[in-house]
Order: sequence, then structure tokens, then C-alpha cells
Amino acid sequence: MQRTGELWLDPTFQPPPGFVEELRSAAAGFDVAKLHRQMGRMPEELFFEQLQPALARCAPDGLAALLRRKMDSFASCPPDSRYWSAIHATEAFILAGTAEAQAAQVLRLSAHEADENNDAISASELLKIELQSLGDAQTQFDRLIAADLKFIPADFAEVMRTASSADIDALIARYGEAPAKQQRDLVVLLSVHPGGFSDSAWSWLISLMDQPDHELDGVLFRMLTLADAARFGHYLAAKAWGWSPSADVWVNHYGTGALIKAESTLPFDQLGPRLAPWRLLEAARVRGADPTEVRLAAEIFGHVLAANEIAEPDPGSTLTVDRTEQRFTPFFVSVQLRPDPQDRNSPAAIRAALDADARIKAHQRAVETATARIEEARQSGASLYLTNVDALDLVPVIQHASNMIDRWLEGSHDISTDFRRRVRLAETAFLALCEALLIQEPTRGAALWRALQRTVTTRYMGPAGVDELLHIVFRVPDSPPVAALRDELVSLPFCHSDQDLFDVALAAAYNGKAAWIADLAAADRASSLTWRQRRGALLDGLGTGYALPVTDAWPEGEMRTDSANLRAKAARLRWREACAHHWWQTYIAAQDAVEAYASWVLFLRSADARAWTWMRDDVQGQANSDGFFALKFAHVQLNRAELQRAMDKALERRDKTFLDHDVVEGIGPWAKAASPI
Repeated sequence: MQRTGELWLDPTFQPPPGFVEELRSAAAGFDVAKLHRQMGRMPEELFFEQLQPALARCAPDGLAALLRRKMDSFASCPPDSRYWSAIHATEAFILAGTAEAQAAQVLRLSAHEADENNDAISASELLKIELQSLGDAQTQFDRLIAADLKFIPADFAEVMRTASSADIDALIARYGEAPAKQQRDLVVLLSVHPGGFSDSAWSWLISLMDQPDHELDGVLFRMLTLADAARFGHYLAAKAWGWSPSADVWVNHYGTGALIKAESTLPFDQLGPRLAPWRLLEAARVRGADPTEVRLAAEIFGHVLAANEIAEPDPGSTLTVDRTEQRFTPFFVSVQLRPDPQDRNSPAAIRAALDADARIKAHQRAVETATARIEEARQSGASLYLTNVDALDLVPVIQHASNMIDRWLEGSHDISTDFRRRVRLAETAFLALCEALLIQEPTRGAALWRALQRTVTTRYMGPAGVDELLHIVFRVPDSPPVAALRDELVSLPFCHSDQDLFDVALAAAYNGKAAWIADLAAADRASSLTWRQRRGALLDGLGTGYALPVTDAWPEGEMRTDSANLRAKAARLRWREACAHHWWQTYIAAQDAVEAYASWVLFLRSADARAWTWMRDDVQGQANSDGFFALKFAHVQLNRAELQRAMDKALERRDKTFLDHDVVEGIGPWAKAASPI
């Protein structure tokens, strides 16, 4: 297995029959009680990692049997191993059946962790196995409410069945007068798949909002808006509801959405002041983009954008916003400690890095600090801070109120202090404006893009984990200013690591500009400059849509030159992308859990971030809503974090190399701290 390595990923590779028999024997005799029973990676776990791809290719039924034995062993798992087993419970989710669900329940009820958060995580992961085996929504709700979890993770949506109107009425009759915690859990679970509410259920949910300072007002606003925005909007209109800087962000966001839907005929000068500022331009657009209404919305929006006398916020950490997470609009924000460059190599910093408990506590403090400062900024008047504004909503403003945009962009040419402050108080608004300008007025848009690239501090991650500033450049229509921006992106000041180059190629491929990558690679190969020839060779391996077999992926003989070695590595990148696509398509088409899981394992071992460019299309193209396809999709969603880790591992250290050579900090394009994007 060590000598064959990556060859298991190639669907044409066939091992000798004798090896397959030995492999089956090893799987049948594997002691599953040695897997995931304690912190750290034990020798047996390392061996199992080697076994998995070989078993997936040679004996998928043996692999499935081994994993089912592992899940069945939950029933005999020692209490002090509960957490470590539970956090790996869903890795083979697609293989779990009734017996595995019963074993998961035994382990969940067998003990409790001293740490409340760890206990909630353990119980939640095991419950996902249990819930899949339960046949109806009411039983699932009863099991979850009885579990009395500290918190209910969002990914329960992948295993929760949609409750019918009759189910919801029965659940409310059962828990509507129950203790507050059970009522709270019922509301959260109903919000997973909002809709199907009878008049009595609607009235009960509305009654909860009439309670002063109800802790789930944001959840209720989201649920009722998604279930029936017009109906909820009429209720809010009757209550003369309007947004408030001190209200929960979901209350403001979804309440505004409901009002927009319900009050389509109300004069805009009466409606506008009641809407959350980040949805004002959207309201003007969906009402028909009447020039008068657009100008009024832009005038109000401009006053908010100016944010006079409001200081630039400092969350105390590096914030990253995942713009692909659509379930929890406006945003899902993660917090990362901001390292001090001067202390990075100090003895105290090294000791802290090795202290796991200290890291956890430091991260918790950072989250608490960032959360408090975000809330403080919003309540002080920074109502556009970390909210969502869509480029589509800025297009009518450019068409009907272009003169106002000039005021919004004051100071952008020389990055004045006030421009920087305005941007950092409303980064998404400026990102949206930039994209809209690149569509409507590309020269102005390109100038703003360059200003934002130097100004925006929050990381806004789009599809495939690529920065939104990159996506914007490849998402907008072609034009000479946009072409110039794309050329800048691959210039040395911007792009001087293999990770930078990969991200640019990925953004281009994801947004349908694969031909741009091919043209750039061809121009580089024809260059008289050696470094560009090397870049062209590497770019040849960073595209998508490759098909097996890939020529030169497994060259014979010794690599006699550095350039030949780079070409071979590029060919191997093409091969891995082709293998990953093959196993993903096999997974999507699989008709049983054994075949699907084996394909998933091989996909995990071969995929990098380029897979996001075709995963979505393959799923949409399947157009299959049967139960097994839903199970396969749930397995992917529950293992999304594992997939992301595998993709990151496939590209590790790429930020430390350029054209396959180690970079040297302080020399050439690495003289400055880091890449701007």
C-alpha cells in the first residue's frame, strides 16, 4: 500500500488478485475498538488511513463491513472515549442503518462530558445517526427535544424530515404549554424547514413574539418570513413595525423582507424609513426600479453610508465572512486571532501555541470581544457594518442616481482617511458597488476595485473558498478595464505564490473563464522569460475539466531537469482533478451505500478546491429527488468540513512556494508582508 500510494485514485489501476485477498483478510481482522477512542492519532488509525483507499478500490464491501462494525462498537465504547468516538460518528453516515443507530443511542446515553460544549457536540453527532433511522418527523422532534441539547446545530437540517401541517399541530399541542426549554427547542426545530403552518400554528408562533424580549424573536422573524413573507408582512404592517438599530439583526433583516413583500403599493417615502438600510436599494429594485424611488432610496442609503461621526470599528481579530452560507443571511462570520508580528517568534508565543487549552480560551475571548464590538458598532449607527448588499441592487442607482455615487466615492483615488473609514463601516456595500460599476461603467469600477483591494480588512470568502474580490473580477462581463484587472491579478506584485496562482485560476474556472487560463498558459509558454515559461507550465495543471487518461502524469525514468519535474507535477495536477471528477460522478450515480461510500473515500483523497467548480453542476444535472439521492446529499453536507480539510491538505504549503520553488521572505516580490488578496 505504501508503494502504490496515489495509484488507488486511478480507476484503471488493477492490483494482483493475491493482494486483494490479503487486503480483505486485513479488513476482516481489523480491531475497530482501536479507532477513535482517544485524543491524537494512534498507529491503528494511521494504518486504517492507508487501508481505506485500497479497500475502496479492491473490496468496497469489506470497507463497508469494517465501518459498520466500528459504528456497532459504539454500544461497548467506554464512557471516557465517548467524545472521541462521537466526533467521528458521521464520517460513514451513508452506511448507518438501524443497528448502527441503536448503538449510537446507547453511546449517547451512556455518559456525559464534563465540558458542556463537548457534551452537546457528542450528543448532536450521535443523534444525527439516530435521526436518520427514524421514520417520521414527529418521532424525530420527540427524540431531539427529549435529548435536551444545550444548542441545536444547523446541520440537523440534513437529517430532519419535513413536518406536515398535521405534524406541526400535534407537536404544538404536545409542547405548546411545556417548560420554556422544550418550547424553545420546538421553535428552533420548526425553523429548520419553515412552512406548512396551519392558522392555529401561525397564531401560536405569533403569540410568542408578543412576549416581551423573547429570546427567539430573530428565529421567529426568519421562520415566518421564509414560510409566508406576505402574510407576516401584513401582520408587521398592522403593528406599524419598523427596523431599529437596537434590534436583533435577523429581526431587522427578515422583518424588512416581509414588509417589502406586503407593502408593495405603499408610497416609498412612507415605507423607506421603516426598512433596514442594507435592504433599501433592494426594495426600490423589486418594486420596479422607478427612478424617483431609486433616487430616494439612494439618498437615504447615502446618508447611512456617510456615517458621519462614527468611528471605524475594530473587532480585535481577523473576521472572515462566508458568503456562500445562504441559510443564515445576512452573514456567517468566523473569528481568527490576529497575531502580533513582533511576538510571533517569542518564547511566550511558542509556549502559547503549544498549549491547547490556552488556545481555546484565547479564541473564546476573541469571539466574545468581536461579538461585543460588532454589536456596539451597529448600535452606534454603523447599520451597514457586516450586513449584505447585492450588486444587482446597485445597478438601478448607477442608472438613475449616478451623481450620488460620486459623493460615495470621494477620497477613493488617494485612499483618504475618511474614505477608508466609510469603507470599513460598509464593506459589502462598496463591494456590491464595485461589481455593479464593473458591469455598467467598467473604468470607474476598476478604479474602485483597486482602492478596495487596499482598504477592505474583513475577508469575504465566496465559492470554492476564494476571496470575493477575485470572484468579482471574473464574474463581471468582459471589457478592456476588466481585462486589465485580470492581467494585474497575475502580475508579480499581486501573485507571487503558488497559492495566489491557484486562487486566480480557480476564480476564473468557477466563473466560466477557463479559456482565460488556457490563453494565459499558452502566452507564458511562448515567452522568452524563464519564470513565465515555468508559470505557463504550472498553469497547464491548474485548470478544470480534464479527462482520463492524462498524458505524462506517470512519466518513466529520472527527472533530469527542474523544468521537466515541474511539467510532470502539472500533469499530475491534471490527473488528480480528472480522478476526483470521476469518483464524484461515480458517487452521484451510485445505486447503493457500499458503492457510494467507496467512491466518496476515493473522491476525498483526490479532490482539491477545483472540485467546487463542477460539484454543483453534477448535482443539479442529476435531477433526482429519491430517498437515496437525498441520503447521498446529506452525507456530503454532514462531511463538508472533512472535505474542506482534505482539499486544504492537497494544497498545503502552496503559500510557501512560487512556481514550485521555496520563496524567500524579504527578497523580490516577497519583500513586503503578504499578498494583498
